[in-house]
Amino acid sequence: MPFPTWNYRMVTRLLIYRLGSLGDTLLALPAFHLIRENFPEARITLLTHLPAESKAPAIVSVLEHTNLHQGVIRYPLRLRSVRQIKALRDEIAAGQFQLAIHLAESRGTAKTLRDYVFLRACGIRRVVGLPWGRETLAADGTGQAEWEPRRLLRRLACLGKPNLEEEKWWDLRLRPEELERADKILSPFRGPFLAASLGTKVEVNHWTEGNWRSLLRQIHQRHPNLNLVLLGAADEFAACERCSQDWTGPKLNLCGEVPPRVSAAILRRARLFVGHDSGPLHLAATVGTPWVGIYSARHWPGQWFPRGRHNALLYHRTPCAGCGLDVCVEHGKKCILSITVEEAMTAVETQLSDGRGELGGRMAGGPRAANAVTAA
Repeated sequence: MPFPTWNYRMVTRLLIYRLGSLGDTLLALPAFHLIRENFPEARITLLTHLPAESKAPAIVSVLEHTNLHQGVIRYPLRLRSVRQIKALRDEIAAGQFQLAIHLAESRGTAKTLRDYVFLRACGIRRVVGLPWGRETLAADGTGQAEWEPRRLLRRLACLGKPNLEEEKWWDLRLRPEELERADKILSPFRGPFLAASLGTKVEVNHWTEGNWRSLLRQIHQRHPNLNLVLLGAADEFAACERCSQDWTGPKLNLCGEVPPRVSAAILRRARLFVGHDSGPLHLAATVGTPWVGIYSARHWPGQWFPRGRHNALLYHRTPCAGCGLDVCVEHGKKCILSITVEEAMTAVETQLSDGRGELGGRMAGGPRAANAVTAA
């Protein structure tokens, strides 16, 4: 499908509408690269939220210095009053954007129409990527939801069809100073290290401290030559200390100490990453590090799975899968708590013993969805 016949290479001011934090941004990375490839000279502005207190990093902290955008307009998450709406419209209109690209999640036809009308009211003549209908429901009887990077690229088919097997679509464009800082942080280590992130911004995704402490203890007992690096938000520091108290070897607790891009540079050197459904897990997958992910069934399997086929994603599909809950009271988090420490340890052993090299080198363009899901 060709791009509309107007001369899109003359576009000099472009707006991208995308909400979300670390994981959401990384799964949209191929879409950002595709847009920049099609509009190499355009000034790209993000319309996104900038969380003041959230523990999840904003899009701008993930994409800074990448040349994938140059400006930001803040989108208030609670956009309710007429005054707020008018102020946002005026700010967008002042940018004199020639094109808007809609990368936000599908929320139904009515809300998509509302977004379109609003962007047109801002003086933007053309809008690409609108998600008409509900795209993310399980289809074809497989029980799988459409993977987020493919969903976004399908909506941008008029710009091209990238091969997600190619590394260039996942390039974070880490700078030399970010790589150097990572090297300095890791300089006390001699030998390979395990990276872990044990926190989560959604309670239903938490595997519990007892499980994590038991898993880390077993990994350390069986692989005493491994060092340990813990990554996450500042408020996860104490919990990570408790979970890793049995790790008597070299250990670095970097929770709250390093920004996302330096974390990515650190993760590039990890032998293996283990963690929840979280931003750090997506960072590890993006830079090509082997991983073991422990997932709740809060979402349908598939859409938010990390990049990479030859890893271990533990997801137990319960009858209540796809609930979308932040806190599970009725079923006591049956989905994630049915994943045992023994099951996770088996996955870790498989990843550590496959002999594919310290830095992984086993990425592919899709999630390991079909054979990662089991019934609880």
